[in-house]
Amino acid sequence: MCIRDRLFVCLIVYTVWFSLGKPTITVDYLARLNELGRPTLAPEDNAWPEYEKAIELYVDANEATWKIISVREHVFAQLAPGQQQMIRQWLSDNEPAWEYFRRAAAKKYCHREYYTGDPNNTWTMSVRLPGLAELRRLAVVGMWRAKLAVYEGDTGQGLDDCLSVVRAGAHLQDRVTTIERLVGLSIARIGEAEILRTASVADLPVSELLRLQENLTDIYAAGYPPMINIEGERMGFLDTVQQLFTKGGPGGGHLVPGLAARIIPVEDFGDANGGCARLPVIGYYDIGFIHARRDATVAKINEIYDRFVEMSRLTPYERYVRNIDADELVRSLPERRYYLVRAFMPSFERLLTLRFEGQAGHDATLAVLALLRYQKQKFFCKGGMSHDFYGGVYGHFCFTPSRVQPALYSQEAGNSPQHSQEVPGNRECTAISETQKEDVHSGSFQRGH
Repeated sequence: MCIRDRLFVCLIVYTVWFSLGKPTITVDYLARLNELGRPTLAPEDNAWPEYEKAIELYVDANEATWKIISVREHVFAQLAPGQQQMIRQWLSDNEPAWEYFRRAAAKKYCHREYYTGDPNNTWTMSVRLPGLAELRRLAVVGMWRAKLAVYEGDTGQGLDDCLSVVRAGAHLQDRVTTIERLVGLSIARIGEAEILRTASVADLPVSELLRLQENLTDIYAAGYPPMINIEGERMGFLDTVQQLFTKGGPGGGHLVPGLAARIIPVEDFGDANGGCARLPVIGYYDIGFIHARRDATVAKINEIYDRFVEMSRLTPYERYVRNIDADELVRSLPERRYYLVRAFMPSFERLLTLRFEGQAGHDATLAVLALLRYQKQKFFCKGGMSHDFYGGVYGHFCFTPSRVQPALYSQEAGNSPQHSQEVPGNRECTAISETQKEDVHSGSFQRGH
């Protein structure tokens, strides 16, 4: 047998050995994930059983009603009588669900076990998270309950409903998975935005403003939560590696072509026109042979998450002036060699920005409440400030991630305050800076210059 034939036989043997590789599951990452998210507080303080009941009782709105309630800026008094009746009916249908939601939000923490639905499947990628959509819709229930309460003159009850929505969002923001934290952020922002809308149409007394400040501050007493639980995300990725790679051998193991089909869509092997450029099975072998080995893949995953920890310590502005892109390391990886990493690593830049916007929005809400208090107590802004400012500040204040200076708001005689970076000499201006943040949270905010 000539050398060429021997090499051909060796190639066949190697290909068969390569394709018949099997993963070795040595770590139960699902159990570790549950342990990571398990609190040490008393079981009776767990909100999840109440949320679960609320989810079960929730009644979805019909299409016509959804067209109305999906517009958050609506004021109940400005709706047509028929529209008002549709919303009243929907809120009435969800009264039992809301009661469980409200009681759940008042609990100290929220914990549920992560599961896959198959006792033989511990792959964290298969974890089910039912009920998140319903929880977000129940937050919309709370928003519209607040609007209706203000319309009927029970503003205090409406604000209590807003606080329940924010507390529910904070519960999810403390969970392990990123998708839960994203939903929690969305829910919390619904509640805080409605508090500002209420403050823009209702004349809230100083005592009520103080109560809102104290409650919102208490909700995030431990600090505004990060957008990612780094260890939880890292566990999920390492679990995916052990599910798809062999263990041992050159480079610590290789990606099994047959298992790659579980996560790589056939479309990834298509041509520019959407057609199949080659047989999918060949594409999976291509990925298997070219992809980095297990040790190199794990090392790159750890490098990326360690890099994200460093990025999370910087504000969006600091990343901007240093020309740092949190996703640059992932994008710079060879597409085929690190397919797994490129395909399943989240957009860190987007997550960092969302977290910044969430915290800025929370701080803006506290700042507006503080400004309203001091306006009423005659300590702030001679001549008064238009309610248009308080209704619109959420949009102005929290979406300035690339600003190094304090956010500035100024008022000319007879006009609403305008956002600016510089302090014009002929205006009364207020600057909310980092050094004053503690004063805002404590309610002792003073006029700035």
